[in-house]
Amino acid sequence: MAGAIYYLVALVLWGALALKVPALRRDWNDPIIRAMCAVVLFAGASWALAAPSSIAAINHTTGTPNIAAPVVYAVSTAYSTACLTLMACWAYPDSDRARRISRMWMLICIFVCVALFVLFFLGNAPLERRRDLAVYYANTPFISVMIILYLVTDTIAAAVTSMLCVVWATRSRISGWSRTGLLVLVTGFTLNAAFGVVTLAAVIGTRMGHEMTFLGATVAPRLVALGAILVSVGYILPVAGTRIDSTLAYVRLAPLSRHLHDNTKYTVHLSPWSSAQMRLTSRQTVIQDGIIRIARYLDPAVQHSAEQSALASGATRRDAQAIGDAAMLVIAAIRRTQPHQPAQLVTSLDHLVRVSRAIHTPIVESIRDRALESQRA
Repeated sequence: MAGAIYYLVALVLWGALALKVPALRRDWNDPIIRAMCAVVLFAGASWALAAPSSIAAINHTTGTPNIAAPVVYAVSTAYSTACLTLMACWAYPDSDRARRISRMWMLICIFVCVALFVLFFLGNAPLERRRDLAVYYANTPFISVMIILYLVTDTIAAAVTSMLCVVWATRSRISGWSRTGLLVLVTGFTLNAAFGVVTLAAVIGTRMGHEMTFLGATVAPRLVALGAILVSVGYILPVAGTRIDSTLAYVRLAPLSRHLHDNTKYTVHLSPWSSAQMRLTSRQTVIQDGIIRIARYLDPAVQHSAEQSALASGATRRDAQAIGDAAMLVIAAIRRTQPHQPAQLVTSLDHLVRVSRAIHTPIVESIRDRALESQRA
């Protein structure tokens, strides 16, 4: 059961990758998307390969005890390199500087990966250790250097990535879900750096003659597991958060869309697999088209009266304006009376959502009922 957590983390990470695949297919030439997919791919691979059963399978298949160690270390180094490359692409989008920095990280990654395997084969690790290799071979020539090289590289990469995320998150143009995702990434990469520090402490402590197995084999893996999940969540949030916002806005615009549906010529048939953003855009188009078709019947007097009634009942200025606009739209759609001087109507998404929610407020329903009664009379 303990080994199942490795595969669970890998599945979570690859689930994040699945969300990015459509964007990767659409924009294969976008270095940011490629780097982001590489981050999640290597993160999931490092966890899947680090599972005790995977380690045993790699060792058994190759016939070399502990060969899984440099394999896992190399994949983890590739993951760290992908993270740094992504940071470079974010900081310098579509620039030669980003490409130069990315090539530098890749060359360092290749050098470290080659050194890991060279050190492993120069050393001697005959007894298979699936969980505590770093501590068990802390005093073994070449093998200990391989372990320290990996830990130092991984720790520095995680620390640098965390600091870059902090710098990026503090920029004024970053807000909303992107900012939240970056702050989660900071926490995740900080935990990854803590894993390296804790494991290094366990290795150094073992070399000094102390018993550090619990620290290296139990505490450190839990830190990096939580860090990997948080990193995955950090990359998912900007995408998932935008979809959530689009879905909520789509649902909240339903009352206004239904009210204006008869006053629009816009029709579109969306498939069940249409994205949330596409559905929201379609609904916004229906609303905008409906407003345009009844624009000359919008009565500013109705708007002012409803807005003042809302203010008198304790509504905020923004809510009162939404109630006034909702009442004006309702009356214009019902009466279709003589054209009026064009009234000002804010059509931003946030305001339309408030107008849609105001459709069923007591003030608007009362005005609508009186208009319908007058029309019937």
